[in-house]
Parts: sequence; structure tokens; C-alpha cells
Amino acid sequence: MNFKDRVRSMNFKNRHKFDSDIRIDSTEFYAWYMDKKKICSYCKIPESLLAKIDTLCKKSKQIIRFTIDRMNNNMPYSMDNICLSCNRCNIAKGGTFTYDEFVEIAEKYIMPKWIKNN
Repeated sequence: MNFKDRVRSMNFKNRHKFDSDIRIDSTEFYAWYMDKKKICSYCKIPESLLAKIDTLCKKSKQIIRFTIDRMNNNMPYSMDNICLSCNRCNIAKGGTFTYDEFVEIAEKYIMPKWIKNN
């Protein structure tokens, strides 16, 4: 099954937890994803370095893929409220920081770490 078919058939993992919080059509999502530059919206790590960082840090396989983060956790998953995020940034941002606050934190503290290790 190619990527497009996987996205179209996707049921969004744990969707039962978020049914009312997901307002994204799979076709819209596919177009959005294909258009996006494959970097973390927060720390700007490129997709090509995720596997290398995973190897360096001996973390779980989840880290080698971008996650979809809600920029505003008080709003549902919608096309204007999602961004690509590395697993680290998504977890660290949680519901504590706003999108803008975490961009600043990631650029100041996280990005220098992965740049230094490359």
C-alpha cells in the first residue's frame, strides 16, 4: 500500500479518544503533508536526521517519524491547527506551551543540541 492509500485509509491512531477533536479529511491531510517541508516546526530538525539522532540517543522507533501536533491544544485537529513535529518537541511542548513559546524554546535549547551532535 503506498503512502497516499495509507493516509486515505487511516483511522487516526486512538481516534476513539479524539472523535470530536479531529476535523481533517484524509485527502486534505495528504495534500497538506505532501506540500509540507519535512522539518520539525519547532526545532527545525530535518527528516533525514531523525534516524541518526535516534541511533545516537538509543530512543524508541517513534522518534524517527514526525508526529502531527496541534499548535493550540485547546483547539481540535484541523488543517489550520496542525504542524509537523519531531517526537521530542511534541512531548516536551505538551499542553504547557503555546506554539510560539515552544518555537522559541526549541530554537534556543533543542536545535543547538542536534546541530552540535552532527
